[in-house]
Amino acid sequence: MGTKPDELETILQQHLQRLAAARHINHAVAAVESMDGSFTWSGAEGIARPDGTPMTPKTPFWIASITKLYTAAAILKLHEQGRISIE
Repeated sequence: MGTKPDELETILQQHLQRLAAARHINHAVAAVESMDGSFTWSGAEGIARPDGTPMTPKTPFWIASITKLYTAAAILKLHEQGRISIE
């Protein structure tokens, strides 16, 4: 790959900052993980609360009914990997 993990984390955080600014996003959390698990990054951007508290990757936030989509995707991914059966 050529890029060191620390450099890649910096690049990913910069991309998240630019995306949030360009799209006028108030707060966002993003995560990236390599297929083999050798690299994991999570970043946050924006303000979490009206008092100016910044977002962090661990800031809880309301995602409403989209959790059903994430749950279904996780189940199908585990099935694809042969780790569970949906039968």
